[in-house]
Amino acid sequence: HYMRRFAKTIGKVLLQYADIISKSFQSYCLKERIPCILMNNVQQLRVQLEKMFEAMGGKELDSEASDTLKELQVKLNTVLDELSAVFGNSFQPRLDECIKQMSDILCQVKGTGNVPASARNTVAQDADNVLRPLMDFLDGNL
Repeated sequence: HYMRRFAKTIGKVLLQYADIISKSFQSYCLKERIPCILMNNVQQLRVQLEKMFEAMGGKELDSEASDTLKELQVKLNTVLDELSAVFGNSFQPRLDECIKQMSDILCQVKGTGNVPASARNTVAQDADNVLRPLMDFLDGNL
């Protein structure tokens, strides 16, 4: 009976923590490092929960307590998936802007058809310039 109550209490605490993070997560997405830290925290909850499950007896644990902890793992995984989606979607406006900048630069590059050897450096520079907005964004965020 003790293990069942303990599993339920752990479940309430971890889900409450996950709920608090989920409610304010969107506001942290502009800071880039913080959302990664928060998602890592949720993942670490899952890792520690698995360790706790094993310490409580693993497969020998009371079936109700075991089911409670397994359901909690699924819920935390769902929270992590949702946070990842929010974080990924937060990049969309900036990616759209980078693509627009790339399009503008690409429109300025003249088609060269068969490029003579003497002009290949210019083409390579044009290609680098076209990719610059996206590469700057990726370099700054990865």
